[in-house]
Amino acid sequence: MKKRFPNTLLQSVLLFALGCVFGIPILFISDYFPQSPITTEVVMFSFTATICTSAILIALIKNKRNGLPIAFNGRLYINQGFVVFGGTIISIQLVAVPIINLISKFFSLHPTDVVHSGIVNSIGAILLAPILEELLFRGTILTGMLENYTTRKAILLTTAFFALIHGNILHIIPAFFWGLLLGYTFYKTRSIVLGILLHMTVNFTGSLDNWMHPAHQHYTFISAYGQYSWMVYGIATIGLITGCYLLFKKQMFAKYLAEYQQLL
Repeated sequence: MKKRFPNTLLQSVLLFALGCVFGIPILFISDYFPQSPITTEVVMFSFTATICTSAILIALIKNKRNGLPIAFNGRLYINQGFVVFGGTIISIQLVAVPIINLISKFFSLHPTDVVHSGIVNSIGAILLAPILEELLFRGTILTGMLENYTTRKAILLTTAFFALIHGNILHIIPAFFWGLLLGYTFYKTRSIVLGILLHMTVNFTGSLDNWMHPAHQHYTFISAYGQYSWMVYGIATIGLITGCYLLFKKQMFAKYLAEYQQLL
């Protein structure tokens, strides 16, 4: 029986490298365009999008030639569990993002600010990156690894790879955490749409304090969301406590996944 490509970490790295081969020409072509902040944003986004798209298409074509169908679906089952799950993610992000930004300033690190860096990067990070990254890392790489490794090993390897490509240590750590969650959710549901929506929620929520906090102002945990900071933290705390209680004590997350699997 033919195995899906990629189904090992080495094959996954090779696939990503092949995607880079198609993306590199964009960097050379960019030298012939007028240099400006918006041009730089367009070039870098196009470079990243080309890498992901090329890798996805290469794997899709190779698997199709081997008679292997797409192993994920585009269904989305929205119920109470889905709403609680999404609300819990938002609550975590509302508190975590200001803390990460403060750590970056304390250690003089500079994570990419998707809002202050421009509209192109903002749209890319919130709307397009989740689609491409979920199709590549969960829909393509994790799908193959699940056929070759144990569930735990497949999710860990895929998540580690996903986190490392983010480059900055302040992005790698949260990307690993969210990658584990997205990987487990995909494993249980095989829904690429669910993963994309959750990924969009993470990226969108992660940018909220940047929208509300001008880059030139002094940044503190209390002033992260301006005059609404305490209200935001209060709502987030209530949401986090309530969400965790419902998801784990009442096992709503497990119930949601079980109900979703019945539709497959």
